[in-house]
Amino acid sequence: MKRLRFLLSSFGSYWGRLVFAGLLVACHPQPDNDEHKGELSAPVAGKPKSVSEPPALPTHAVEDLLPIHGDTLLAAMQFRLALTTDGGRHWRDLPRSRSMPLIKRLAMDQHHTLWGLDWWPGVHEAPYSRLSYSTDLGESWAKQHEFDPGTFFPSEFYSQPGHPIQMVTHGEDKLYQMQDRFGKEWAFTRSLAERERQQPLIEPTLPPVVHVAQDTIPPATYFAARRFKFLKTGHLFARSPKGWQLAARVDVLNELDDVCPCQGSIYVTGRNWEVDQTLYLVQVANGRVQDSIRTNEEYLGLRCDSNGRLWLFGSNGVWQKRGRVLQKLY
Repeated sequence: MKRLRFLLSSFGSYWGRLVFAGLLVACHPQPDNDEHKGELSAPVAGKPKSVSEPPALPTHAVEDLLPIHGDTLLAAMQFRLALTTDGGRHWRDLPRSRSMPLIKRLAMDQHHTLWGLDWWPGVHEAPYSRLSYSTDLGESWAKQHEFDPGTFFPSEFYSQPGHPIQMVTHGEDKLYQMQDRFGKEWAFTRSLAERERQQPLIEPTLPPVVHVAQDTIPPATYFAARRFKFLKTGHLFARSPKGWQLAARVDVLNELDDVCPCQGSIYVTGRNWEVDQTLYLVQVANGRVQDSIRTNEEYLGLRCDSNGRLWLFGSNGVWQKRGRVLQKLY
């Protein structure tokens, strides 16, 4: 819900210049504890090399960040997009068009088509899920397709850049894969929901007891398209073919914003409400907490690019982790 509150606050002439081979998992999938060194730094200065005007600071919250390949990333800010092709040194705001939809999540398929999702679970307003696509990296958009939430309610991209689009449905946690190139035909792949374990019924009229998590203590929250699970006890689990495996105990936090594996570590953003409201970036490796960086942000999402660099985004822009410094790049 905190992510939802954040949301409320808030190429193809290009393809010849970009290489899409070797796409790695980006989150959809180092030490010395000094809280002052890690505070957010000022934006990088300097005149852009390939952009006619200096990049302006974002006027909207960055809703999502999509590492496409190498130094190329796209930032989504509701009704506009910003592109960098040099690892965040310079950004270009893509021209706004009348067809530009509201976007909260980004994805790219194997045909280099860009997909944008806007969805709402139905708090105080009717639920909806709307999907749009662009074949020119966001310069123009096809007419938005709206799903019937009572029949099919996709709420999150599961696929990685360069692969067929897969989405997870809200509430049911079912995984579907797109069957056409327009986002209208979908096929069920598998369920990502926890395996239900029923205990013997004492009263036949009562529903069975269903455990939220396998061999864990509920309640749990899920991240990176259900690839990670976090319990308020501080236990962080990673999904594997054999089920949930304990990745680490992060008991310095009791609520997370995001989880992202990157360069052999797992990074999380979160806070401990029993202590204060400070948001931390925490690095986990070898089953234990290795480092933490204090921030001044309310929310920070995480992404890892194909070069193994960790990116953070939120209501005040985009950052890249460089050692123990979070360098603001947009």
